[in-house]
Amino acid sequence: MKQVITPILKMKCANGGFSLIEMMVSTAIFSVVSIVAIGAIFTINDANRKAQAIRAVVDNLNVSLESMSRKISMGSNFFCGGTINTISGNFSQTQCSSPDVSEGSFSLALVTTERLTGDPTARQGGAAVVYELKGGDNCDPKSSGCVLSSECNSPSNSNNISCRGKIVSSTRTSITPPAYGQVLMTPPEVNIKDLRFFLRGDGPGDQPRVIVAISGEIDLVKENLRTPFSLQTTISQRIKN
Repeated sequence: MKQVITPILKMKCANGGFSLIEMMVSTAIFSVVSIVAIGAIFTINDANRKAQAIRAVVDNLNVSLESMSRKISMGSNFFCGGTINTISGNFSQTQCSSPDVSEGSFSLALVTTERLTGDPTARQGGAAVVYELKGGDNCDPKSSGCVLSSECNSPSNSNNISCRGKIVSSTRTSITPPAYGQVLMTPPEVNIKDLRFFLRGDGPGDQPRVIVAISGEIDLVKENLRTPFSLQTTISQRIKN
């Protein structure tokens, strides 16, 4: 008896499905592409978060530098190497030449245009301001170690937040009675390792200018990121002595 195969039967036999190997390969390719895409999204999001954190810290640092620049530009009677406890209103303008003129000074004192309580004279009536580099907890931010502190004796003292260098603004707000105030000008995430002031133009009739050079690190613990930075600006006096 002869077997008859109809076209419909032939069509059903010709329609084959995917094999197990083909399914495994396609699933693997899809998984790899998905993992790469998700990883790229997480990487971009992490980079954006770190960039925003750095930008916020840098903006705060720029604001501090801008505030310092405004005070210096409207100041007079510049003096290098002084502290708020040792200076008086009778500064004599001098170059920042201690210990070497090429190395600048770690502090700068000046007289602002603001009047002082208890000082009747207009010429010496400005508030005395000192900008200097300081470290917390008796730490020397210019060196790798700390002094007079049990908390800074570990090998990781440079990472200790108390050892981070800060730019401090000290202001004498009154002569009678003496009154002083200190303000930290840098955010806690910033470690200032070097602050130099270069004063030029101390001759008769010259217009003084101050070069401020700052270098340090931005340490973001939460983002596990540490990046160095360097800033420099030149400020000229707007009012002559």
